[in-house]
Amino acid sequence: MDGVDKDVIIVDVLKQVLVALEAAYGSDDVSTWLTPVEMVDFDELGALPSIPMHYMNRGTYNQIAELSRKKWWSPSYAVNVIPPGQSGFVQYPGIPSLHAYDQLILYETWQFKPMLFRLEDLLQVAESITALG
Repeated sequence: MDGVDKDVIIVDVLKQVLVALEAAYGSDDVSTWLTPVEMVDFDELGALPSIPMHYMNRGTYNQIAELSRKKWWSPSYAVNVIPPGQSGFVQYPGIPSLHAYDQLILYETWQFKPMLFRLEDLLQVAESITALG
């Protein structure tokens, strides 16, 4: 493609893809091209009830970390998400932890929560602190 402007190539390829999609799906109404929604059920482990979530072709633990060039132990950017939540703890009589399902919406909307590494950041969001021995 020597000498051809990249924008021209991109537009040509997009036109070819649209023609192929219209031939495959029989309509230029793209709303009819949607994949059916699939749900996933996890096996129940212990006492925590399993809840269905939308199937996505991705891992159930997602993490992004960019390490700082200044200090190897201090990432400049780190986020993750663990659906349906971080805690599987169930207290008597069958009451799930507040964190049992707290990341499901983040996961299903392709969002993440920050990973905190510095003590002062952790102390700002800590729900409790237990000193051991």
